[in-house]
Amino acid sequence: MKWFVFMFVAIAATLMVTPEANSGSFDPVTGAYTTDTITVTLTPKTVTASASVIANGEKVLDSTTTDASRGGLLYWGPHTYTTRSAAIATSAAAEINAELACTATASGTSLIVNGCFSFLDADLLYMGKSASCKSFFNVSSNINVSSLTNFGDFIELIFGPGTNRWPLNKTGIIDVNTTSFTYPSQTGKAGYTWATFNVNLEATLSAKTPPYTYLYCSVSQGGVSRLDNGTAFPFSFAIVPATSKPAYAPTISYSPALPITNTITVNIRNIAAIDILPGTVFNTGTISAWRTTYMEQPLTVTGQGNVIRPFMISSTRNFNVLESWTCATTGQIDFRIMRDNTNTNVCSGATYTHPVQTPQSLTAQWKALNQTSSGAWSAAATVTFTLP
Repeated sequence: MKWFVFMFVAIAATLMVTPEANSGSFDPVTGAYTTDTITVTLTPKTVTASASVIANGEKVLDSTTTDASRGGLLYWGPHTYTTRSAAIATSAAAEINAELACTATASGTSLIVNGCFSFLDADLLYMGKSASCKSFFNVSSNINVSSLTNFGDFIELIFGPGTNRWPLNKTGIIDVNTTSFTYPSQTGKAGYTWATFNVNLEATLSAKTPPYTYLYCSVSQGGVSRLDNGTAFPFSFAIVPATSKPAYAPTISYSPALPITNTITVNIRNIAAIDILPGTVFNTGTISAWRTTYMEQPLTVTGQGNVIRPFMISSTRNFNVLESWTCATTGQIDFRIMRDNTNTNVCSGATYTHPVQTPQSLTAQWKALNQTSSGAWSAAATVTFTLP
């Protein structure tokens, strides 16, 4: 008669979530991490413009224009500017004294400004009595007017294991006066393959301070004189020093507080399939005689395990599984299956670990139960593969 070894598969994947902090969640099936909403509050350092804040002769930019080249060297106290003619210098001095909070005198083509700070941009002379400055972060090392909305990232997500950094998309930063904005809830997945199976999926939300700090100075008591025609008029404007001011960095606070680390322990990845390849059919006879030794038939069992998960490149791994066998017989037969040329009988019900893709050398053995045994017999073996 023919005797078959039947092999069935049972898959049990254990997923254990152990968050270290609460600011997002893992999807244990896809491996995706979804952040919670993060609110960022910026409290700028506010200072009064002075020679110790903006050095005498330092380059400033007029941030009321969209021309990044607008600006000039800022001077505190009396400073002399050259006009196109003596008439223009005389007219400019008269109008500055009449229209602005500054004083001015003319000497030939020279115009001397007193009582205000000032800077010249082409033919426009900017003057101011006082200015209030507030700090802001910027991503650029060379500030210009067009980059006043080009802010850096304040939060980064490190998705691991490893250092797979993922930028989050922020909302609400309109200009340097923005003090509160949000990082909305966002979902991401790591994009590379890990060498091992039993790893910790880790997502860390941490602060990322943009590297450059600048001052945005509002000039309320200000004015402009045109040195091409000698006119002057009150004008409120804003200036941005062209160099970084790290000593005046704003304070950043986060809700919830950073850093935040979420960790999920996934004992086994998402298993697409395990195809067990049964391969052996036994041709046996009836029990006809007692013998002290077992009849034998070698067999090989090989499994195929494909590990496919959205955060991994499609791959096949030789992962470990727990094996347990059950053996059922009919007739008066002593039956067993021995593993790997050892004295371990898999039919005993004990479990053991084995790489699923590694071929197993097994040996089926049988003999009559005793001297009086006779008749037809059969046996079936069922192996269960469990993902630990």
